[in-house]
Amino acid sequence: MAELAFLDAVSAYLGSQLLTPAVSSGRLGVVEPFVAADLPGVVLSLDESTRLRIGLGERADLMTGALPVRRTIDLAEPRLPEDPSFPLLDAGRRRLILPHGGQVRADGTEGALGAADLVVTLGATSFVVVAGVPAAGEVRADAATGLLEFGAPLPATGVIEARYFLGSWERRAERITGRLRVQGCASNAADAASVLASAIGHLLSPAARSAIRLLPSMTLTALSAVTHHPAPAGVAPVTVAHFRRHATFAFEFQHLIDQPESSGGIIGRIPIITRLDALHVDRATGAIQRAVETVP
Repeated sequence: MAELAFLDAVSAYLGSQLLTPAVSSGRLGVVEPFVAADLPGVVLSLDESTRLRIGLGERADLMTGALPVRRTIDLAEPRLPEDPSFPLLDAGRRRLILPHGGQVRADGTEGALGAADLVVTLGATSFVVVAGVPAAGEVRADAATGLLEFGAPLPATGVIEARYFLGSWERRAERITGRLRVQGCASNAADAASVLASAIGHLLSPAARSAIRLLPSMTLTALSAVTHHPAPAGVAPVTVAHFRRHATFAFEFQHLIDQPESSGGIIGRIPIITRLDALHVDRATGAIQRAVETVP
């Protein structure tokens, strides 16, 4: 989701910068301050967000390289999530099909996979990746089809985790515009103004465009006065009394999504039989005869 990705990106960027007064990473994000230890802090929120269409058809781009993928398979129900009718484990429980074929090495090249290219675990057990016939505790991978062959049958329960790399995948983009609210909170007015000024300076600096991936624009549109927020009366937990100042930014952000669809492996062969309707003329009688010809 582009909105959540944008808030995470802004939070990570500001968390990597020096704010005055200093703000710990746990005090910068989407959570309001509740106790005195939460101050000073910076609170992020979206006042407004609009999805924009990328273009005609909203097509995805075909990417190549080495996309890291992590998948888990429940051995009690080893089926493709998108299609429960597709089994991922054979009857002998030694051949497991990963949700994706077309795997590559960590550097993006094709060939036999090794320990740096494929990690397969079952609980605390890590299987050794081998190129030959696997023994117990070992696994051999067919990178093209995404097939894993184990040296011993897998148990009836447990969760297999596989980490591997795909050589090609589709990338789509979500583009949004909106208004970002950044609030500086502190125990006194001076610190509230100072911590917000630091955040504004970092968000408007050229470094923000490169640190926050695909952020074409960020413009300051509003800046409030410092206000006092008293602690409301009531049963704990209640928000702590503090001073606060907020700024509003107009932004445009594009979120890239690299999430390949599950394939269930490569289909090796599809039998096709073509049936043709043929018309023949009997030369002796002149009658037209119809026949069906089968072409494998």
